[in-house]
Amino acid sequence: MLYTANVGDTRLILCRRGKAIRLSYDHKSIDKKEQQRIVKAGGIMLKSRVNGVLAVTRSLGDNYMKNLVIGSPYTTATALTKDDSFLIIACDGLWDVCSDQNAVDLIKDIDDPKKASSILCNYAISKSTTDNVTVMVVKFDTEVFNYKKSNNLSSINSVLMMDTDTIGTTILNSQKDNNSSNKSMNSNPNSIDSKLNEDNNNNTQDASNRTKFNQWTNNNNGNSISDLQNSAISEKIDKSLVNSIGLNSQHSITEAAV
Repeated sequence: MLYTANVGDTRLILCRRGKAIRLSYDHKSIDKKEQQRIVKAGGIMLKSRVNGVLAVTRSLGDNYMKNLVIGSPYTTATALTKDDSFLIIACDGLWDVCSDQNAVDLIKDIDDPKKASSILCNYAISKSTTDNVTVMVVKFDTEVFNYKKSNNLSSINSVLMMDTDTIGTTILNSQKDNNSSNKSMNSNPNSIDSKLNEDNNNNTQDASNRTKFNQWTNNNNGNSISDLQNSAISEKIDKSLVNSIGLNSQHSITEAAV
């Protein structure tokens, strides 16, 4: 299954048997339903913008208009098949000058997703788009769909979601290759979970160190530098936290904390 959720005007296009299938909804101020929702919520549409400011009617952030520009997403759930070739994710800098089907036609014969994303980005620029352009192309591995029976769902998910060899991103006219930084993670599907567990353990340890440090500062409030240094060593207080209060300077904890 492919699950999508979007707010704003970034568009997701699935290529199935060479045909473009839109998996997102453009939350723009020109949309009649969105206009009605904005007005009903107490806003106005001015120069095709919400309150004359924002061109999108839904987004993450923009808290100063949170009663009007909401973050409720449009969602889809699509069962992927062997007929699905790739997914295009791009901002409106592309879609302002390119139709869904045209985008699919431009790259459907391109195997390299990085090259495909660059082609779409350059096409938008050649059509004099007036907006910034970000394009991502995700190629689906057909071997996943030929693999009929498997108990190892994580390995399938790693191909669909994590393999950077099947993902290409272009921002404006430049490509960013993340293969080297993610290589070790892709080689082992379980390494994602290991990394998350490691991060959780580190966060727990950091919280424990912080609690111990806070207790130590309360107990030693106003002590001299020499007393603080000796106490920090004997009680094994985390060095980075001790340094954060400027213990190397000639001040007590109270003065340093202030």
